[in-house]
This record gives sequence, structure tokens and C-alpha cells, in this order.
Amino acid sequence: MRIVKNLKIPGFAFLLFFPGFFAYHSLVGLGYLTPFLGGFFRPIAIIFLPIFVLLFFRRLNDGSIVLNRLDCFFVVIFIYSGFVGLINYALGSGLEIEAELLESTISRLTLNLAMYWLARTVGYESHKHKKIIIFSLLIMCGVAFFNIGQSGIFYLAVDVADQDSVAGYQSFARSIVVVAIFALAVTKSIPFFLVLSIISLAGLFVNGARSELIGFVVSLFFVVFYKFNIKKSLFGLILLISSLLVLINIVPSEIIEGNRFMELLYEGKSSSVMARSELSDAAIVTIVENPLLGDYGSYALATGGGVGSYAHNLLSAWVDLGVFGFILYVASFLFMGLAIFNAQTKEKDEDVLLNIVVGLFFFTIPLMLLSKDYGYLLFGLTIGFVARMIDVSRRKYSVQLRPQGCSKFSAK
Repeated sequence: MRIVKNLKIPGFAFLLFFPGFFAYHSLVGLGYLTPFLGGFFRPIAIIFLPIFVLLFFRRLNDGSIVLNRLDCFFVVIFIYSGFVGLINYALGSGLEIEAELLESTISRLTLNLAMYWLARTVGYESHKHKKIIIFSLLIMCGVAFFNIGQSGIFYLAVDVADQDSVAGYQSFARSIVVVAIFALAVTKSIPFFLVLSIISLAGLFVNGARSELIGFVVSLFFVVFYKFNIKKSLFGLILLISSLLVLINIVPSEIIEGNRFMELLYEGKSSSVMARSELSDAAIVTIVENPLLGDYGSYALATGGGVGSYAHNLLSAWVDLGVFGFILYVASFLFMGLAIFNAQTKEKDEDVLLNIVVGLFFFTIPLMLLSKDYGYLLFGLTIGFVARMIDVSRRKYSVQLRPQGCSKFSAK
């Protein structure tokens, strides 16, 4: 059981899931590595899931993890989503697309489960781990800067037989965002915080993932507000905006003009935005026609666009899971937001945890509401970290809160 006792394993898994994912796909895209792990994320998740299970239940047994209402929310969402997928497959017509829909559902649930258990077990206090995270962020942004194509965005000259074996720009951006949130959470120096923020924003800009860039800006605003006092926050935001304006003016014009984000600003529209709007319109029609139970996977059957033709927002939950599934997600969002609002931290390591939670929440939830489907894998990571924060806060302040009759973080 030596592997169970090694609590540094989740930290290693985190580095594989995010910086490792970026490195693997960069090396494949640049032709330095033969693709042998598919999309990388799912095989790594499957490898680490048994280890996460052992660590999680060991900590439950020794009392270092205590389940709360948010954990229950996640369990109910997980079971209900899987149940809906299995029932629809069992009652289907045996079409190949129905099997693909079930596979997609199982895959998303598996990844979210891995992310949830990672959040509940990973350490963030190690000085060595902090240095590796910051170094990883700088390397990832550096790779993006030095591989800018003619279109003004991060581009890998893919030279492999199966080009689908290289991740898309949004997956690269996801790695940058998550590592940046952790790096900023552990950074105490305001000047260094500012430098890392600008580098992260610039890396996301040249990456071309507009949703991730906008989401990170929103997240960064709240992290600054929670991390520093009001005066420092205002000063930091003014300095950050000023630095970005300077950065935009010194970056070559061909990079600025060709970037997908600037296309949206200058033209007010883009093909991807219009396509997402059409998918959302189709989702609304489905919801109006099937308000209670939804119509699981109807987008794949009706549009012929495959399992990825779902609405890129939380309406996708209503379409697939019905109004009950939609309400479960909305309720979990509200519960997480309330927990963050009520969070009380006094010690250094708890401040880091709160900063991670704030960064993840204000990035993930807006994106799920407006840009990602309900199976977005960072949902599992976010809800896991918020549940962990509730656990830590309740444990520390249970004595003070007990005379009031119940804790504001109570799981009972």
C-alpha cells in the first residue's frame, strides 16, 4: 500500500493532466513525438482513477476528508447523467450514432470524476510544486509565442498521418488557464503576479481561444479582488490594463490583425460565433418541444453534425438531461457561489486554496453558462476544489459556528 501513502502522486497527476498535456501535443504537432496516447487526457485519467479512489477513501477513513452537500451534488449529477445516457441507449434503435453518444457521455463523466478526485486530493503547499507550476506556465506561453503562424495565432505545423491526434487550440488554452490560476494563487509578490498575469493573457491571446481568454480575464478580476485589498486591487487592475495596452502596441501588427479575437472585435461576428448561435437556437426549439425530459442526443440525430453538435452553453444540460438535470447544475453553481462568498480564511495555505477556488469558479462557471457544454471537464475540478474549501472552512470554524445551531457550511 506504499502507493496509497504517497500523497505526492496527485501533484504528479496534475502536472501530467495540464502541463504534460500541453507538452505531449506540442511535441506531436512539431513532429518530435509519435502519437501513442490518443488524446492523452483520457488514458491518463483512466490510469490515475484507481489511485485517486484509494487516496480519496483512505482520507475519508482517517477523517482528513469529510463529505459535504457539494460532494452530494456532484454524486447526484454524476449518477443521473450516467443513468440518462444508459436508458436512452437501451431504449434506442441500435444506431451507430447512439453508441457514439453513450461513449461521449461515459468519457465526459470519467474525465469529470478524475478531475473531482484530483481536486479533493492534490497538494498545493509544496514549494517545489509551486516552482514547477510557475516554470510550466512560462514554458507553455513561450511555446505559444514562438510558434505563431501566418494567421497570427499559435500554430503547430502538424506533420503526422492522423492530424486529429493533435489537440485543438481550446485544449491548449485550457492547460494554460488552469496552470495560470494555480501559479497566480501561490504568488505573493504583486509585481511578479502582474508579470505572470500579462504573460498568461498574452499566451492565451496568441493561442486564439476567445472564450478561454475572456473567461480568464473575468477570473483574473475576481482573483485580484480576493487576493489583495481594495486599494492594491484597483492599483493592480489599472497597472494590468496599462501594461496590456502597451503590449498591444509593441506586438507586430500582422499578429494583432490576424488574430481570431481581433476578428470578433473588428467585424462583430465570426463563423464560429454564428455556428454556435444556430446550435443554441436548435436547443431552444428542442426544449420548447420537450420541456420536462429534454431529448437526449437529438442534436446529433437531427443536424447530422455528430455528437459535438450540442449547444455550447448550459442549455445542453436541459436538452440531454431534461429540466431536472438543468436545475441540478444551476443549483450546484449557486451553492458554490454562496460557499465562496461565505468563505473565511486566516492562514497562508487556506488563502492559496481560496484563490484557486475563486480562479476556477469565475473561469469555469461563466464558460459553462455561455460557451461550453454541461460535460466540460473543468466542472469536476471546480466543484471538487470548492467542496474541499467548504471542508477546510467548516473544520476550522466549527467551534465558533456551533453556538449558532448549524454551520453555514454544514453538510447535514
